[in-house]
Amino acid sequence: MEDTKITVRPPVWMPIVVALLLGGLFVAGKYVEVRGYQRTVVSVDAEGKVMAAPDIAQLNFGVQTGREKTAQAAMTELNTKMNKILAAVKEQGVEEKDISTQSLYLNPA
Repeated sequence: MEDTKITVRPPVWMPIVVALLLGGLFVAGKYVEVRGYQRTVVSVDAEGKVMAAPDIAQLNFGVQTGREKTAQAAMTELNTKMNKILAAVKEQGVEEKDISTQSLYLNPA
């Protein structure tokens, strides 16, 4: 028995044809991939205005006296001046519950 070896070699043009065919398919795929492609964009532009009558106002009042002989005299003058201011504020319709004293300082000179 004789050993027979069969060798099959593809023709020389076969790799060139395969390369051209695959390259053509790649280019065609890229063309199909980008054809009709549009970026998705969502754009919103708005403006709003709100108008209302104010319903809260915050006011700060201060009363000072000059140098007084006694602390009692200074407190009497402060009470007199502050009571006039409170009367004017209440006259404008501000309720007693909405009025408060934030601080009171009495310092010896």
